[in-house]
Amino acid sequence: MDEASAALALASGHSRGKAKRQRAILDAARDIMAQAGEAGLTMFAVASRAGVSPATPYNLFGSKQAILTAVYEEDMIDFHANYEVRACDDPLGRIFDLADLSIEHWKSSPDFYKALLIVLSRNTGSKVDGAWSPRRSYSRQLIQNLAAAGGLEASAPLEALSTALVRTLKAVSQEWVDGELTLDEAGHEIGVAFGVVLTGFVASETKPALARILQRYRARGE
Repeated sequence: MDEASAALALASGHSRGKAKRQRAILDAARDIMAQAGEAGLTMFAVASRAGVSPATPYNLFGSKQAILTAVYEEDMIDFHANYEVRACDDPLGRIFDLADLSIEHWKSSPDFYKALLIVLSRNTGSKVDGAWSPRRSYSRQLIQNLAAAGGLEASAPLEALSTALVRTLKAVSQEWVDGELTLDEAGHEIGVAFGVVLTGFVASETKPALARILQRYRARGE
């Protein structure tokens, strides 16, 4: 092997090793949050669980907040990939699929998502930007798609509607985190609230479909 090939092989091996360590750190952070919440997520605990030196999480990520951000961003990618596979084709139904599949997503690891939502709430306060922005972008697209399909009145405030959907997700998820609702109850509350938000703005031909969806959620709550 010549010198250039050897250098390339060394660099490639270094990149694979770095990616492996990053993967181990993110997996460790997720496991710790699921078991002990954010309080147990120290850089030392992450390093120990990941099987790396105490300095490695700092070298690769810089801070605990950066690790949390990376975990959240990766989780949102997984959620949106699952959503695209499972959500229906109907523009109105896709809005409610966002609610139902979010609840299902949180059910897969409730302790982890409680810890993660606590972090998101602290970092964004009452705002819908920051860590919640991926869901805001998604809800904006869903509202725009419904409008493009003729499902909303021409005068419907699209940005306000998309913001209201994310605020609903954020507020109801906080009630779940606080122990005021079960996840099933949260799913019912989100679905009904989505329907209420849209009721005054859907086109006349869309109203029967929305009424059927609302009836479905109300039946769940009985």
